[in-house]
Amino acid sequence: MFENKNRRIDYCDYLRTLAVISVILIHVVSNFRDMYVTQNLFYYFFFTIFRTLASFAVPMFFMFTGIFLLNNKKDNNYFEFVKKIIKKLILPLLIISIIYYLYDCLVSISISFSLKNFIINLYSNSIKYHLWYMYSIILIYFLIPFIKIGIQRMKQNELKNLIMLLFVLTTIPITINQFLIYFNTRTLDSIRYPEIFAQINYLLLGYYLYKYKISAKTKRKIYFLGVLSPILILTFDILLYRGFCWEPFFRPETIFVFFMTMAIFIFVKDNYSKWKIPQKFQKFFYRVSLNAFNIYLLHVLILESSRKIIFHFIRPNTFIQNVGICFLLFVITCVCSFIISCLLNTVVLFLKNAMKKIIKNE
Repeated sequence: MFENKNRRIDYCDYLRTLAVISVILIHVVSNFRDMYVTQNLFYYFFFTIFRTLASFAVPMFFMFTGIFLLNNKKDNNYFEFVKKIIKKLILPLLIISIIYYLYDCLVSISISFSLKNFIINLYSNSIKYHLWYMYSIILIYFLIPFIKIGIQRMKQNELKNLIMLLFVLTTIPITINQFLIYFNTRTLDSIRYPEIFAQINYLLLGYYLYKYKISAKTKRKIYFLGVLSPILILTFDILLYRGFCWEPFFRPETIFVFFMTMAIFIFVKDNYSKWKIPQKFQKFFYRVSLNAFNIYLLHVLILESSRKIIFHFIRPNTFIQNVGICFLLFVITCVCSFIISCLLNTVVLFLKNAMKKIIKNE
């Protein structure tokens, strides 16, 4: 997020666009999955397919952080770096949290404004479900300067071994625990390390895949696991059905999402230049990429507002109608999130330039 905007990596612009669209798809589809989880397993399975295919989205954002920040050779003063974290991440989190809290107070009868409750919800990450990513990435950003020192000194094989070690210590136990939880048995908490290490591993993976070439033999294995993973996610989601959406294997920290994300990244990196995408589409991907952070923060507000308006006028009674409403919500949320984010960036840029002029005149 602090990346140099002049440093263009076309396939990353494409992947970031794909990731932010997939995040929106996850949140749009999830409501319809919840609707059918106890009514019709076939319809539930239909929406689960889209939820599964979009599972790589948030891990991809972690990988971008590794690509752009761990590759940065500049040694910034740590306190200057902290100032950037406050300005670029903590302040936006505070502002968007206030907006979501006020919105919920306005539309919900059960929620009344309370400064105490707002502070408690903010501190406990209870403002809005998608903001969990902000809490994780802020913590990771505080560690970035220290991680970068060690990572940039590592040789390729040393970094690969570290990624594999973190995979074994975090991703595998977390995945096994999903099975153990279903069977109501003891989990592997004694040997499982905090989830933040699994998230940091995505940073390392992004840095590694961006910097080093992967052998053809290894790629074939990764592609096989990447294709197999969503099939297994769907299979286990049905087999371990519990009567509600508990989503055991959609989490970024599971092995299935890990392999799926890695396969998508490698495939796009290796083939993007071969696709000969027209320049106007590349410019669009770049614009979405620049606005991806704001889109991520705003899209739930737009989704929830749009859903309330649509369901006020339309009461879908059939599966086909719900599919149509789902698609409409998805399009509205994508388009409006992008437009509003672009407008916000334009306003912020205008205010910055105005402030610079005022300071110069003084």
